Amino acid sequence: MIEIDSEKCTSCGKCAEVCPSGIIGSERVDHKRRVFVAHPDWCNLCAHCLAVCEPHAISVSQLSYQDVEELGDIDVPAEEMKRLLLARRSVRQYKPEGVTDEAVSELIEVAAHAGTGGNLQSVGFVVIRDRELIKRLETATLDILWQGAKLFGKAWLVPLLRLGLGRGTTEQLERYYDMFKLKRDSGELDGIVFRNAPAVILAYEKKSNRMGAQNCSIAMRNVEVMAVTMGLGTCWAGFLVSAAHLRPGKINALLGIGGDERIHGALMLGYPKYTYNVRLPRKARAVRMI
Repeated sequence: MIEIDSEKCTSCGKCAEVCPSGIIGSERVDHKRRVFVAHPDWCNLCAHCLAVCEPHAISVSQLSYQDVEELGDIDVPAEEMKRLLLARRSVRQYKPEGVTDEAVSELIEVAAHAGTGGNLQSVGFVVIRDRELIKRLETATLDILWQGAKLFGKAWLVPLLRLGLGRGTTEQLERYYDMFKLKRDSGELDGIVFRNAPAVILAYEKKSNRMGAQNCSIAMRNVEVMAVTMGLGTCWAGFLVSAAHLRPGKINALLGIGGDERIHGALMLGYPKYTYNVRLPRKARAVRMI
């Protein structure tokens, strides 16, 4: 429920302008502007109205001005932000030292502040620093992926897979088959999923949420960027995400996640053994200006 204190309200109309759902209305009465709550039940608790109301005239159930932290003007030079984003690399070699509680808390804080569709704020997180559990999760991931990858070892089946999956995807999966088989045969699978990272952060959502994958990806991107500023490195653990989609029951059970949840994001996390202070070239992308 949203309420506007008429004694404090200056009728500036900012709250009505920033409300994404049209909950707060604005009208002119006797040549004066008046703001009012038009659809209180539509509120998704985004709190844009609280953020712009200087006289603190708005009250929203479940939210309080006492919980609002003043951040002041955000003064991050565009060139510095650009350098940060260009310098970010996927890290696959880590120092053995663990990641502290304080560092994990900061990363989860920025992940939880990532945008979500409809402001549901429904992304959940799992932080794994138990080396034995990481090992068991890696074994389960490889077992699940091998069941699918070994199909690409059947020469007669590959043309049919190409018809169903497309040439590009099939060629990529064939390379994964070759890699998995070589490392299985030589006993070199250890560390292939999480690269011996001391920590792994997972993001999950309700399987019924059609924006779940996007919500988790946005949260993980916040973690990736913040980690760089803390001297940490990350790398997307795509093998785990794929396994979690193929056999969600098995992976969820290992992590204590409910059957109605789906893992959409996974990052290795640790202090990088090597740093990359260079900008590397990228493929030219298709860009259309319309």
